[in-house]
Amino acid sequence: MRNVVLAESSGGDLGAAYAIAQFIKDRKINTAVQGNCFSSCAVMFMAGTERRMLASKNLARTRLGFHGPHKKQTREVSTEGIPKLREWLLEATNGKFPEELLDQAMYINRAGDMMYFYYPGANRAINIRFCKEATVAYPELCETVQGHDLLSVGILTTAELLKVEDLEPQAAAPASKEAESEKK
Repeated sequence: MRNVVLAESSGGDLGAAYAIAQFIKDRKINTAVQGNCFSSCAVMFMAGTERRMLASKNLARTRLGFHGPHKKQTREVSTEGIPKLREWLLEATNGKFPEELLDQAMYINRAGDMMYFYYPGANRAINIRFCKEATVAYPELCETVQGHDLLSVGILTTAELLKVEDLEPQAAAPASKEAESEKK
């Protein structure tokens, strides 16, 4: 397996995301994203050796969302989890993620606060938005972050889009012994 495509995920368990991310990193697997990939999904995406977006008609709506960790049951911001996630993202981006931008994404007030990253130029020249929980459904009300994009902060490793036809085909299921004997 050379590529993992992450698609349409609002996130999940951060501990599980770290474990999957380590699996991806250890095997030097490339990652790509299509559609929404938020929170824990974005953590897994960042483990890819090469990180790209999938070429699709929905590129303008494809986005990665980062925010500080929170407790699943209470949705209370988990400040004790921030240093590990912050360090992990700095390492994954080779220190390119500007610390002031990273801190804005990490030190949130509500679990639903999120920093969204779009493919450069695909979304009306708005590459990064920071949305408070109350404005997530209304991107035009979110704060636009200028001067950075997915490439400059090290989230993507290349601007080249991954084409579906370049993905390796799924391995064929091994034939059963019964099916093999029927062929004879």
